[in-house]
Amino acid sequence: MRYVHRFKVVVTVLLCGLVFPAVTACHSTPEPSAYDYVRVFVHGQGVLGVSAKYTDPTRIAVFFHGLDQTEKVLLDDAHRPLVDTLVNAGFAVVAGDAGGNAFGNSDSQSDYLGLIEFAQAHYGGPLPMYFIAESMGAAAATIIYATTPDLNVRGLAGISPALDYQSVPDGLQPAITAAYAPRSPESANPMTIAPKLLAGKHFRFWASDTDTMVPAALNATAFQRKFGAVADVTVETCTGDHADPSCMPAEPILDWLNRL
Repeated sequence: MRYVHRFKVVVTVLLCGLVFPAVTACHSTPEPSAYDYVRVFVHGQGVLGVSAKYTDPTRIAVFFHGLDQTEKVLLDDAHRPLVDTLVNAGFAVVAGDAGGNAFGNSDSQSDYLGLIEFAQAHYGGPLPMYFIAESMGAAAATIIYATTPDLNVRGLAGISPALDYQSVPDGLQPAITAAYAPRSPESANPMTIAPKLLAGKHFRFWASDTDTMVPAALNATAFQRKFGAVADVTVETCTGDHADPSCMPAEPILDWLNRL
């Protein structure tokens, strides 16, 4: 494995049928029958990978989930169009629980690094890697992208990305503070990253001005304004409130990833 010297990964494999009751053999499910699934624990956290059956993936997309989501986000109806599009384009798509509502704290960053190491080993890497981050997942994804250059991440696509926790509603602040205790959430605030760490990196965000949880003006657009001089940062306008389907357009996301 490429990163064994840096990260200790503990993997526990779940037996067939414990996650998908209808499964009759490991790594397969009748819906859709063209997919392979891998379900393990890494660092004690659930990990799920989806790839095309009978075909070795040529690249890996790491999905950083949002609030109240887990690794099983890859299976729900809202995310299925994006997962389908990526898998059919040769990606293995992987996600991890990463501490649940950890808001990008150091433990969740370590969990994602373990997930990445597992994915590269499982899918025969090293393979080109891309980050896709939804809502609070953008904090961990951006910090890892900035501070772990040997991962060779090609770019980060953000879906309603939370990039400054000071801008989120007051009702979420206690949970954010608890996730970071005894440290401050500012210890992993993407807006405080040293610009030199983002030099030459690629970001595209889909964000809505009417998002009441992470408004574009205070997150995606603010990030573009602060780091656009050193990094390739673009913001695509979507509509509606937080995580509106228009902010997760499968084909435009794939098109951007293909051009990196």
